[in-house]
Amino acid sequence: MWDDIVREPAEPVFEQLPFDHPLWVLYSSGTTGLPKAIVQSQGGILLEHLKQLGLHCDLGPDDRFFWYTSTGWMMWNFLVSGLLVGATVILYDGSPGHPDTAAQWRVAERTGTTLYGTSAAYVMACRKADVHPGRDFDLSAVKCVATTGSPLPPDGFRWIHDEVAEDMWIASVSGGTDVCSCFAGAVPTLPVYIGELQAPASAPTSRRGTHRANRWSTRSAS
Repeated sequence: MWDDIVREPAEPVFEQLPFDHPLWVLYSSGTTGLPKAIVQSQGGILLEHLKQLGLHCDLGPDDRFFWYTSTGWMMWNFLVSGLLVGATVILYDGSPGHPDTAAQWRVAERTGTTLYGTSAAYVMACRKADVHPGRDFDLSAVKCVATTGSPLPPDGFRWIHDEVAEDMWIASVSGGTDVCSCFAGAVPTLPVYIGELQAPASAPTSRRGTHRANRWSTRSAS
C-alpha cells in the first residue's frame, strides 16, 4: 500500500479542521489494568508541544533534538513535534546499549545533539558501567541533558555534573501519556538543584540564547 501512495508525485492536500479534531490515539501503560485508549486533539497537542518545546525546552531552528524512545512511547510523539519549532529531530532505532553502554552518547557526538533526552535508568546504568561521556566524546554541542521514565536520583545528577559537564542544564521531567507532555520539569531560566525537578509546567518567559553558565547548584533535595 505504501508503494502505491508514493509511486506518483503529488501535492499534499490540506483541510481546515476544528480545534478538537482527533490527531492520534495513545495507550496508557497498563500498570493499573488493561491499556486505555486516549484520544488527543489537533489543537490541544499543537499548543501543548509548542509550549513545552519552544518555552520549557528552549528549542529552535538551530537545535538538534534527540530523545531515545520507540513508537510505543509518548516520547516518540513528543520528539517528532520538535519539527514544530524548526529543530532537527534525531531518531535512533536500535538497542540503547549496543555495542556498549555508551551507545547513546556516541549518537549525540555524531549528530551534534543540543538537547539530549534519555531515561533516568540509562543514566544510572552509565554510572554503574563507569562510562565517561565528557572524557570520551565531544559533547560540546549538548546544552541540556533531559531524563524521564522515572525520577533521576541525586547520584544521577552528580554523575552528569561530574562526567558530562560541570555546568550542564539537567532537566529531570515528569509527564504522562494522557497529555503527551510534561507536568513538571525543564525551565531554561532557573537553576538546577540536585534531586529536584525545576518547576511545574507552565508558560515561563524564555529567550533564545539564554545564558546558562553557573546554573548548577549543589543544594541537595530534602
